[in-house]
Amino acid sequence: GGTPVVFSPLDKEYIKDTIELFYKNNRKRIRVTKEEKFSKFLNLYPIVIYRVVLDHYLNLLDKPPPKFMTRDGEELVFSKTFYELSNKNEVKNKLLEIKGFEIGEEDEKEDIITWLNKKNTILGTIYLSDKKLQFETNSKERLDKWKQKIKNIPIEFIN
Repeated sequence: GGTPVVFSPLDKEYIKDTIELFYKNNRKRIRVTKEEKFSKFLNLYPIVIYRVVLDHYLNLLDKPPPKFMTRDGEELVFSKTFYELSNKNEVKNKLLEIKGFEIGEEDEKEDIITWLNKKNTILGTIYLSDKKLQFETNSKERLDKWKQKIKNIPIEFIN
């Protein structure tokens, strides 16, 4: 035995149909009597299953991996950006003035601000501590929009 390979239900149907087609096309050439059924054929010739599954698996390897997208149709790319800041309260107040930026959580160590669009989809999350700001998002386009938003507000980010 080897490592098991997991196939989707669609792959299973394809593999089953291909093996049945092989059986139908070759049952005269392969010495299988009329009394022998498909299941006996599979027991007598397991190499057929192996070859069909192996060929299908190798074909799957040639396909490009799936692309994951955000709800807005942007390619999913996780990113974190870090900033040093001089005045947490000023930065927090300026960010909360921007449409779509809402306070999520507040405590002594850190404030969390969520950036939402009109459909209430989270576009990014901002973590504010006394000296640092961390911004997390899941697409390059959202990161670019974030950079535009912070350029337009008069606060001083260091590095």
